[in-house]
Amino acid sequence: MKTLPKALYLAVTVLIFGCDPGMTIRQGNPQEVSGARTDVGKSPVLIRVKSTRQLIGESLYAPEIQVTNSLKSPITITGIDLASRSGTYTDVFPRPEVYSPKVIQPKDTETLRVLFRLDYSVRKTFEHPAELRLHYRADDVAEGIANTTIVRASLKNEP
Repeated sequence: MKTLPKALYLAVTVLIFGCDPGMTIRQGNPQEVSGARTDVGKSPVLIRVKSTRQLIGESLYAPEIQVTNSLKSPITITGIDLASRSGTYTDVFPRPEVYSPKVIQPKDTETLRVLFRLDYSVRKTFEHPAELRLHYRADDVAEGIANTTIVRASLKNEP
């Protein structure tokens, strides 16, 4: 009977200390990303990426993205990708019909879910800032790309 509590204590200890540490992946501010190409604020299509908390060993990144159309005409989203030093990843959300092609009316904001299968862990992929790119078409002629920078932070450094 005494071995059961000891075994339970050991199992809980292994589970607690055996887990990967966590990290936060969030949208970066242009001033904190040195040397990265950023056109945030220059595009009439604005992107806001919700922060995610992940284990450092995960190889999936599934942020929630808010897209605001500041143009006077509708836009059609034609694709979303993530560019990092370890590669460029295309959205593989199981239901791409949810957004691609997705029409956003003038002055409207839509929330999108995307999924990226990374070649490496989120820790390695976001070792350096990455760029989230939203491809869109306006007036059935003009092609555009709205982008934002994605950075990592430890769970302790959250605001």
